Amino acid sequence: MTKIILSILFIISCVSCSKTNHHTSQINESIVPALNVPFGAIVPMEVKIIDGDSYHIKATEGSYLLEISSINNKTLNEKITLNFQDESGKLASDNFEFYEILYNKKAEIITEDTIKIIKNNFVGKTYKINAYESGSFVGIPDDYNKYSISQGTKFHFQSYLIILKAEEK
Repeated sequence: MTKIILSILFIISCVSCSKTNHHTSQINESIVPALNVPFGAIVPMEVKIIDGDSYHIKATEGSYLLEISSINNKTLNEKITLNFQDESGKLASDNFEFYEILYNKKAEIITEDTIKIIKNNFVGKTYKINAYESGSFVGIPDDYNKYSISQGTKFHFQSYLIILKAEEK
């Protein structure tokens, strides 16, 4: 379920790449890691949970992103914002996952009041994490519309983090 949700978020969030400082590459460009660390290299980072709703764009509604302020104990001049997948059990990229962390049970529906509780408990919190950068190709290739009508973002590569360990700072 998490992989499906992440895949959907990756595709949708590409619309907002320039507004949210997401790292993407067009197909004809070289694929360069957003973190300036090789893909797959596990590194310590300091991150803050960002509410996707704060961007006021459809692509990030209902999601949470990570704002990276340091990598390998070096403060970044410009913060990097990325989607993420958590394998530590401490963070989540959507309200349903955070509900499960907060209440130790799955939710079928989440009310606006519960979302406010989730945001108050998680948004803006800073964590020290160990994670690595990965990525995937998302979007619609140029010639796709020859076969089917579709709306979406251009085909490109998008980076995201895989979190292995997370501790609140």
